[in-house]
Amino acid sequence: RPAAMGIWIDECKSGYEKSAGEIGFAAVGAVVVVGCVVAIVPAHVKMIAKKSAAGVSSSTLMIVNIQQTIYSWNVLVLKFPQLQDCGEDFWLCQANLLAFYQVMFNWLLQIPLFYWCARFATDPESKTRLSRLWRYQVAFVVLGTGAVLLWSSVSTCDKVITVLANVFGYVAAVLNVLCYVPQLRRTFQHQGSGSISYIQYGLMGFGGFLSSFFQIFGSKERLTTVLSSMVGNCMQCIIIIICAYYDCRNRRRGEPEAVKLGEPKETRGDTPLCAGASM
Repeated sequence: RPAAMGIWIDECKSGYEKSAGEIGFAAVGAVVVVGCVVAIVPAHVKMIAKKSAAGVSSSTLMIVNIQQTIYSWNVLVLKFPQLQDCGEDFWLCQANLLAFYQVMFNWLLQIPLFYWCARFATDPESKTRLSRLWRYQVAFVVLGTGAVLLWSSVSTCDKVITVLANVFGYVAAVLNVLCYVPQLRRTFQHQGSGSISYIQYGLMGFGGFLSSFFQIFGSKERLTTVLSSMVGNCMQCIIIIICAYYDCRNRRRGEPEAVKLGEPKETRGDTPLCAGASM
């Protein structure tokens, strides 16, 4: 089948790419899936250990959650035929679904990060507002994903849902730019990494290009699937570079970070990328 209905409209993926089953590409895909888990878990650990979400933009996390959900719907719809036919060649199917697994793990592990912002909010008004937004996000994820799964299972990837999946992909790419704007602003205000995890942003940013390599050359994913991933990688790399600059500058000067935000003393001076600091 052709790769697209038109220049900008991708079709669903049916059949399997043999290149994804080659040892080299399969190894890269497996590393990407494991790296996704390794990248995000430390972000949870860091906020739980510090009992703080200092330096983390709840606005960015909320938009990221929406973006990741929409992006996951794009991947779910476009790869649904492969999921349905997985019994024909199980191992080749699994190799082709490595990109799908990476997106799903990234999505499901990313979403709860917003919960910690609500949990550790010190201002009662902010805590109430963030808790309410968390409940809205959970409802959006559960109801929307249920609807996409139901539609995909009965539609056999008809034109309407395929076009909708493409819209999801392009919207996710745009949101991937917009969602990091609040975090960039927060980082410039905070002048340090705060509770941002270098492991998460480093692996998801720089390591994300490895995922894009597998998607393009291994499983040969559609444009709308690859585009959002590439945009997110670039934005995360920019943020981690800015955080590293501020953290290392503050450490050289012996200055605590987050003075502008009025952080408690024990939450200041977190410079994990510099020598002697922990991630």
